[in-house]
Amino acid sequence: MNIEFIGIYWSPRYQSIEDCAKRVEQTFKFLQQLDQSFTYWYSTLKPKKHQLVEAVDCSYEGIIKLLDSSRKYDDVGNILDELGYRIYLKSGLDFSKSHVLSISCNKTNADLSNAVGLSLAKPDQYNHLKVLNLARSIYDNLIDIWDGEKGVLRDKDNVNYL
Repeated sequence: MNIEFIGIYWSPRYQSIEDCAKRVEQTFKFLQQLDQSFTYWYSTLKPKKHQLVEAVDCSYEGIIKLLDSSRKYDDVGNILDELGYRIYLKSGLDFSKSHVLSISCNKTNADLSNAVGLSLAKPDQYNHLKVLNLARSIYDNLIDIWDGEKGVLRDKDNVNYL
């Protein structure tokens, strides 16, 4: 079984931009220690082919700027705080060979949840990351970093292992 997606979820809750940035930074550091394929990240609007991407400054200050740029606004320019922050990141410039990390935090609207999703890249060179026990370790660490309430490990056939 090859795990291809790791998802962490938690209920709506207030998290300051500083708290979210600290947790994103911890996520980067954990993943970077795990495998060199997580060394660089690129921001994109959504994880789709042929989108413009921008290199992410993985420092705390860079993450603050990235989160701040993801805020949503109403028609007259007021920040919609209840929608929190949402970022999509790719681990490389070639989407077909990249991991995708999506993070939603500080969502306080009762109809929305917060989440971290990690889609592992498809090339065989990343199969070592998809083994159930390593994927479970990634899951456990992300649950701890984000104070997640539940999650999922999913294989290519959409079979869940949690």
